[in-house]
Amino acid sequence: MAALITSLIPQQNFESVRNAIGAILAVEMANQYTLYEGTSPAPAFPYPNINKCYVERIVPYDLKELPAINVSVDSAEWSYQSIVKRDGVVTFNIDIDVSSTGAPSSMSGNQFSGYLMQKIAGLVAAILSNQVYLSGGGPVGPLGFPPGFIGYVLIKRLMVMERSELMTDDNLSTVRGRIQVDVKILENNFGNSANPVPLSTVMSKVLLTDDEFGFLIEITGLS
Repeated sequence: MAALITSLIPQQNFESVRNAIGAILAVEMANQYTLYEGTSPAPAFPYPNINKCYVERIVPYDLKELPAINVSVDSAEWSYQSIVKRDGVVTFNIDIDVSSTGAPSSMSGNQFSGYLMQKIAGLVAAILSNQVYLSGGGPVGPLGFPPGFIGYVLIKRLMVMERSELMTDDNLSTVRGRIQVDVKILENNFGNSANPVPLSTVMSKVLLTDDEFGFLIEITGLS
């Protein structure tokens, strides 16, 4: 039997949203660190300088790579489908891995890594809950996509992972937090290479590079 689908199937919308979440976090976390460095007096607890931000990384981190963020798809549940479209909710995992590197003498390594993870988790939740990404405005909708592409963005939960689940070669004084985000996404069943899925506006500021560990998000501009 000959294949009945005769055009190239493009990247699906949930893949585009996953990449956009990673790009938003890479850009905004870098900007927060820049703002922190220029703030006087400095906040009591230091803002993190995120070393790396990935999508769908499965290779364990080396400790020198931390702190790092990895965005991946957890699950999807579509509640409506017709010949031309389907929509539903996709759950994304945002994993935050940190180590005790840089801990002050007044704190134990475990205490510092726990505080640092929670600081990053708070920033992640605040970034994705900010009005500019939650609801958009004008010609831009949630997460930088065109209006109507995304139904809603919901920060669902924060979990502290067991140490045995950490993606580090040495899990001493390291901790992982996981934020789960639900995004209601419209998928078009008739998409093809002539009708590609929309891209978030933030994607113009980054490059996704396969560095053999996963797709690393590299910032090309913050303006």
